[in-house]
Amino acid sequence: MSAHAKSSAPDFEDGLADFLREEQGTWQVESGRYAVTPMPDGDGVSTLRIEEPLPADLEFWATINANAAASGRLSNAFVILDYQSPTDFKFAGACVGSDDWVVGRRTTSGWQFDAVVSAPIQAVADYRLQVIVEGDDQVTLMVDGVERVTHQFADPVTDGAVGLGTWDALSRFDDVLVQQYVPPPPPPSTTLPVEEDFEDGLADFFQVEGIVLGISPTIQQMLRSKEGWPARYTESRVNVEIAETKKMVKAMTYMVTPEFQLPLDLPVASPYRQLILEGAAMWQFSPQYQRQLRRVLRPMERSQLGV
Repeated sequence: MSAHAKSSAPDFEDGLADFLREEQGTWQVESGRYAVTPMPDGDGVSTLRIEEPLPADLEFWATINANAAASGRLSNAFVILDYQSPTDFKFAGACVGSDDWVVGRRTTSGWQFDAVVSAPIQAVADYRLQVIVEGDDQVTLMVDGVERVTHQFADPVTDGAVGLGTWDALSRFDDVLVQQYVPPPPPPSTTLPVEEDFEDGLADFFQVEGIVLGISPTIQQMLRSKEGWPARYTESRVNVEIAETKKMVKAMTYMVTPEFQLPLDLPVASPYRQLILEGAAMWQFSPQYQRQLRRVLRPMERSQLGV
């Protein structure tokens, strides 16, 4: 029996792993959880049997719980995406042993990490993962409601199967849910008077409308004179770069809305972009708006700006 596009195995309390297929390793339901024991130095993967093609915008929920590294085993647990074969799939989840949240690919060369964010992760502890796929290529990993890491792949993410997996690790999974992803609506409107203390961690009734990028004093000094430029630059090269960078500064200081074309997307050579990014200070965005920025920023630029 196969599941539909919305497929769930809420808690495995019936002792069955409905709609799941063992691909690698040994999987069984233990104490209401779906547990995996890979072969030594091997992978453990189980995929969902879903009848229809997956949507380009997808969310995969799962609770993970990984054993500590011991007896030659690693410690990790992942949501599997685009499973094509034992050495061709993508993943997002926790490397518990190294305290890293990761998004990456499994290839014939092994497990490759494309995006990594370090944060304390405990073994034998539950973490609620939400893996969001948008536009068939961008993957965002949310952990207990907090965005941890994102990565945009060069190829589609929803062509293959989805499932659960580990890399030579003993782990358990629970509360699985796969469905089409629908972005959250904008904040609700309200009437006067409005009072907000932010104690609940939410900015109720606030909506990000735009940003202003500022240039640090060091960069401003470089723009006003030729001081501080690398020695290898000729005077003419410096003049050209100052002129081009001033154009970029002017373009980047306008108030912008979510519908704008990001000035960083202008056809300006990499040195100019890096010059601005090194001195830019950006307002904090909502997760939805950050995802829009990531579509036009390169990975290194996203890292520099913290989005």
